[in-house]
Amino acid sequence: MARRKRYSKEFKQQALSKANEPGVTDALVCEELGISTRQLRRWKEAVREHGDGAAFPGLGQSRDKELTKLKRELE
Repeated sequence: MARRKRYSKEFKQQALSKANEPGVTDALVCEELGISTRQLRRWKEAVREHGDGAAFPGLGQSRDKELTKLKRELE
């Protein structure tokens, strides 16, 4: 089983800014960067849903702060 590839926040933001350039298609960006169009679409959805700053929290940060708080209380 192959390990899932992880991309940095900066890589994702650069991919999204490239895809937003005039005359550039998502397919072209994906081919150039070696990612799937579905992956790029997920990143766009994350930015739309959470905003630019909170879309890619990175490793070690919980998406759900309340869940993290409850886990700490249980410990």
